[in-house]
Amino acid sequence: MSEATSGNTAPAFRFAHAGYKLCSFGVAGRALLKLACNNDPARLAHMQVRFTAPAFPGETIRTEIWRDGETVSFRARALERDVVILNNGLAKVSDQ
Repeated sequence: MSEATSGNTAPAFRFAHAGYKLCSFGVAGRALLKLACNNDPARLAHMQVRFTAPAFPGETIRTEIWRDGETVSFRARALERDVVILNNGLAKVSDQ
């Protein structure tokens, strides 16, 4: 799933790299909810990831997902730079 970030958010997060990390984590979480949890937040039991590079306003973030039962592996890539920004992602989902 690919989602573009908004270029007009820069003033709100100027020099706040932690803000960009949390936003990219949220974009990946939204993709997991949509693609692995049928948009049901109660089904997402656990989510962890390694932050590997910053995301910048206006970039398109693609979340790549591999599912094996209740375990979902994922990573996120900034398409314009072809850089993995989140890696070694692991989520646990229920089938309820």
